[in-house]
Amino acid sequence: MSEMGRTLTTTRRVSRSSPCPICKRPDWCLVARDGSYALCMRVQSERSARSALGGWVHRLMGRAGGSTPPLYTTRSAVIASVEDRNGVYRRLLSALSLSRAHRADLRGRGFADPAIAHRMYRTLPLKGRARICREIAQDDREAFLGVPGFYIKKEAGGSWWTIAGSPGLLIPVRDGDGMINAFQIRHDGLLTDRKYSWLSSAGRPGGAGSGAPCHVARPLGTVTDRRLWITEGPLKADLAADHLDAVVIAVPGVGAWRRGLQMASEMRPERGVLVVAYDMDAEQNKHVRLHRDDLIRGASRKGWSVHLAEWDGIIAKGIDDALTCGAKVNVRPVQVLTRTVPHHRRRLLPRQSIMIGESR
Repeated sequence: MSEMGRTLTTTRRVSRSSPCPICKRPDWCLVARDGSYALCMRVQSERSARSALGGWVHRLMGRAGGSTPPLYTTRSAVIASVEDRNGVYRRLLSALSLSRAHRADLRGRGFADPAIAHRMYRTLPLKGRARICREIAQDDREAFLGVPGFYIKKEAGGSWWTIAGSPGLLIPVRDGDGMINAFQIRHDGLLTDRKYSWLSSAGRPGGAGSGAPCHVARPLGTVTDRRLWITEGPLKADLAADHLDAVVIAVPGVGAWRRGLQMASEMRPERGVLVVAYDMDAEQNKHVRLHRDDLIRGASRKGWSVHLAEWDGIIAKGIDDALTCGAKVNVRPVQVLTRTVPHHRRRLLPRQSIMIGESR
């Protein structure tokens, strides 16, 4: 095959989103699909292209300070499969460590060192992220494509994979099969007004959004409590699972109760007992209370035997704090009653009320 034939089959046209790394123009030039060289039609080099297309060959391998060769891709990518995400995320965790400050914080919350190691909590640093990507890429230039949190950074005529997100505690979010499909970040310091965010690279080259999936926490030991618990937040669920010896589902927010209920139904098609353990500020916080009651009603309609976990809200706000400080947690069955009320158009409309039974 002629050099012209090889050029046509191994290169791609530049565009506005991926301009020529040599002349910075969005047209006329070509770039190798593997990022090893560019065929620039404007800037001369020592090697002329031996083809009818003309131009000059510029080697790109090793540009941008010796980083990986330039990459060219669309603005964003379709999210990778959960299997691919799990593989990349586990390699990422193997390349990271846990800072002393984060370990001390986890211990202060009630986590023992074996639990910290088992949950694979890590510290996401501020610097050195491109180096980490090079270490875990395993020579696969598309290993991170569509994996939330990873994206292609373009600068000085080169491009390389790096990691988005504020520095902080990296919390694995697992599905019902134990695969890591996302990360939450508990932020360090005052870099942001929010305490938590998702590791996401939505809208960035090669990146993808993480969404806000539910987390399934399983205890380190044997599951002895056959009830399925549901609360808010992965850290809270991890700690509760170890204390309760139960499976605990964490919704990403109290308003995402439908996602939590769907996860519960996928894990237990035969239903059973579902214990709702939202924070104890529900009686003062109307927002929390409304969503908690919606979860109870929705679970009851799906055939669950719904129970409500309660404790002294003055001593502890969340189920994790209640379990670590030794507060008594009462679990009471909940019955959803339907009654009719008159409407101004002389119709009777159904209304549901929640009745809480005795403790168990």
